[in-house]
Amino acid sequence: MPSATEETVQPITKEQKQTALLERIQEMQTARTNYGIEDQWSYAETVMIPHEFIDTGLRGWQSKNSKAIAFTKVHTALALIIDQNPEAQIFARKKEWEPKVNLIKGVFNYSWEHGDGRMELKKFTFDTLKYGFAVGRTYHKRDVREVDELLVYDAETNEHQYEKRTITDFDDVYWENMDIWNCWFDEQADAKKNMRDWCWRKVYDWESFKLKFTKDKFDITDEVTPGGNTSNRVAKNPNTKENIHPQTKQMIEVYFYENKEMDRFQVLANGILILDIPLPYKHKQLSCFFAACWQRATDTIYGVGIPELTRSNTNLLNKINNMTIDQVTLSIYKMLLYGGTEEFNEEDLDLEPGKAKKVFDVNNFKWLDTPGAGAEVYKLQDMIMNDIDEETGITRSLGGREIGRTATEISINREAGLRRMKTPLDSIEDAMEEEGYLRLALIQQVYSQPERVEKVVEESVIQKFIGLVMQRTQRFVPQYRNIRLPLQKGQNGEIQPSETDNFFEITEDDLRGEYDIKIRPMSTLPVSEELTRQRKLQLYNIIAQAPYTDVYKAQREITKAFDEDPEDWLMNEEEIMMQQEQAKLQQQMMAEQAMMQETPEGGAPKVIPQEEVEPSQAQMMNGSML
Repeated sequence: MPSATEETVQPITKEQKQTALLERIQEMQTARTNYGIEDQWSYAETVMIPHEFIDTGLRGWQSKNSKAIAFTKVHTALALIIDQNPEAQIFARKKEWEPKVNLIKGVFNYSWEHGDGRMELKKFTFDTLKYGFAVGRTYHKRDVREVDELLVYDAETNEHQYEKRTITDFDDVYWENMDIWNCWFDEQADAKKNMRDWCWRKVYDWESFKLKFTKDKFDITDEVTPGGNTSNRVAKNPNTKENIHPQTKQMIEVYFYENKEMDRFQVLANGILILDIPLPYKHKQLSCFFAACWQRATDTIYGVGIPELTRSNTNLLNKINNMTIDQVTLSIYKMLLYGGTEEFNEEDLDLEPGKAKKVFDVNNFKWLDTPGAGAEVYKLQDMIMNDIDEETGITRSLGGREIGRTATEISINREAGLRRMKTPLDSIEDAMEEEGYLRLALIQQVYSQPERVEKVVEESVIQKFIGLVMQRTQRFVPQYRNIRLPLQKGQNGEIQPSETDNFFEITEDDLRGEYDIKIRPMSTLPVSEELTRQRKLQLYNIIAQAPYTDVYKAQREITKAFDEDPEDWLMNEEEIMMQQEQAKLQQQMMAEQAMMQETPEGGAPKVIPQEEVEPSQAQMMNGSML
């Protein structure tokens, strides 16, 4: 008999886990709704597409134009950031892993390009600038499907023979940009380090769901049926038009949940728990990462985006622009006043271009003169636009408008705007570093597994007492991934960069080790080309006459700064050496001729010092001989 203090721990049933998971997801959804961030996201989606200025007090004839400020600013910033492809730098944490760094970096870059990392980065950056917050997820994506492969085809009889085969469309580490509306996070977290759990939601076609979630991998029972909230997003009013999924087939709602503290990965299909396992990653971290454009507060992960930041000034600018257009319209298409009754209602007192109003006596008729928009209005509009530029840091010079009198002034104005964008740039680079650690850990986990196992038959001859006996043995050899990389193996086995691509079989031993990942500082920050040229020219003028300056290299750098090929303008090293030899021979011939002319009969020849007749290399490169 167990004592009173001893209690038997009852195992948690599937129904209890399912209920607890549903309650936890509801808690995270309610917490985000109460925070109010979804209203700002809805506004960002409204102003990022062409739309009319909304004001309930406007008449039908009044202007309702809306300037696409948010659209322009977001896409200008997106173009600036994506224009320079960020590069990840990998460093070994121990000296013994240093020889593998080049191979690790090659595999890392291959995985990035194979999974369209640049495209996902573009989406991630767009969401960061638009919503002020973006979410990504890095995981092992494996897409396979069964097909009937054609073996024999007879054109005359139209007979076909097929064989079942499995096609692998994708099998690698993948960065997926997530829809922020369908992701929910730990409401107590203010950074990725202290985030306990998160979940995300997807809606599948029923036939696609049955292919992806098979019974051999998931607990699919008769309870799992199509249904759930199959709208695009979970909103306050799911019946609104924009949230209805354009579906013609049966759909099913699926939730995915990760908990770092409890080490659980769970999947709900239409409210039914179909998977409950530990986190399927060796790194045992949450598979998500995120970035904030500008920090909203220190106690939240959500940031402030460009549409929200410019909301007040944009509405004010649209209102002034429309009022200016209305005033110009009235000044051109005037109202007419003519004699008649003086009884006015509220509608009669409203201004309207081209409308005639009857009054008691205004000398029979009179045109209502409306003054045009003065210069102060346009100064006010320009002042508001300057405020928007100051708020976002995305100045009009970054969008292509030349602000300044000289090239240097224009370049300085552009770089001043780029410096104000450093906060969102740093946030994106930090998210990329977090993604890099997840990617590298998954590469070590996924690439170390053999793609297939081949059976090899070996034959050996055994000498016995009676004749020769042939013996056959079988063994299974794992076949690892074979990828093409711009690397080569040295004589001592070290991996070095190469101008040509070579195939490498990536084994578990090649990936073993611990490494640090850093995004190259400011690699995403565009540099002013004109300012770079001027700086290099100034530097060249300073150091060209220095005794230890390699003028040949300096001139090649100046040529590159002007986007020209140095080979089109400068001689190569072989041509310079040939010219030096020709100059040397010419000088020797001139010296010999001078010696013959100055040598007296029976006397000794006059010796000319070598340094007086042979120019130095620096003199030749800096003079007319080059």
